[in-house]
Amino acid sequence: MIKTDASVSRGWLNREAGFTFPGEYYFDSGKRLETDSAVRQYLMKRFGSDRPGFRESNLVQPEFEQPGDRLIGGIQPNLILGMLLGAELTAPPHLDPDLDRIPLEGTPDTADLPDPESLTDHPLIKQWTEELKRAGESGLPVIPPFFWDRSGRATIHGIVTTSLKLAGEGVMLDFVLQPEKVLAFHDWITRAWIVLIRHFADLVSFPVTALHVGECSGTMVSESDYRQFILPYLSRLSEEIAPLRLHHCGNCDHLLPAIAEIPRLAVLDTGSGASVAKIREILGADREIHIAPPVEMLLEGASEEALAAWCRQTEEENRKGPMMIAMHIEPGYSLDLCLKVLNRSFSGT
Repeated sequence: MIKTDASVSRGWLNREAGFTFPGEYYFDSGKRLETDSAVRQYLMKRFGSDRPGFRESNLVQPEFEQPGDRLIGGIQPNLILGMLLGAELTAPPHLDPDLDRIPLEGTPDTADLPDPESLTDHPLIKQWTEELKRAGESGLPVIPPFFWDRSGRATIHGIVTTSLKLAGEGVMLDFVLQPEKVLAFHDWITRAWIVLIRHFADLVSFPVTALHVGECSGTMVSESDYRQFILPYLSRLSEEIAPLRLHHCGNCDHLLPAIAEIPRLAVLDTGSGASVAKIREILGADREIHIAPPVEMLLEGASEEALAAWCRQTEEENRKGPMMIAMHIEPGYSLDLCLKVLNRSFSGT
């Protein structure tokens, strides 16, 4: 069975309707709710009920989304960790936010990093903690940091994706030059995620039902490096937190034997270059797959026939297993093509 989903990006909303997302959007939950409500009204008016949603790059599950929910600390996970290490959030009003700098230069000595347990004492975490407590006392429906809807699915960035964000591209060189240092850093990142997720889940009594891990950069490494620098930490997160929804950008075919060893892997969310047939061969017929169409097939001026052929091939290779085709619509995408995929309006799909 194949489901479809689509969300629109902040850049698309800015271009199409002039919405802006300044810094206060991320730190004032009331103003964020006002903006998000206006966006939902705009999408409903433009598309009707079968519309693309406004979701954080396919992280929100529509069936668990409530319009009145307040997102407190609704910021991408590795940006939060970067702020805890001294960076500042930059928020161009027409784009997604980012960090103003790489907070750590080069693979750090973990002795120079704060104890992960102490991160909950950071002023930003304390600010969100107090806001959540006040909201709870007032009966306001809230979603805490590291969560995006009421499902209880926590979200983090993956291990190497986070280490690259925090320390820069030199981490890759240190796979060879200083592997023990990298492993220690990856262990610190893993412990930090566990501490932060448990803090906010316990604070609002959220049962952690699943864990989305956005290991976007994972496909940049070899299978042997994946096994050494990523797999042990993904396995630990799966065992200590919850079953994983694992995201990799692009083609992860070469990593599938290692991915298959992750305990409690529930969903593989992968880029369009991956072979659905190979995923089914290695991970089995019942594992849920989430996949995105190739970006070049969604751009304005792209071939409808090529996109329809990709959808048919994907469905054939899926062999009737659980699957979702999802898109995050950016400026430059063909809205018509995206809607055809969302509504499965190609013949034969």
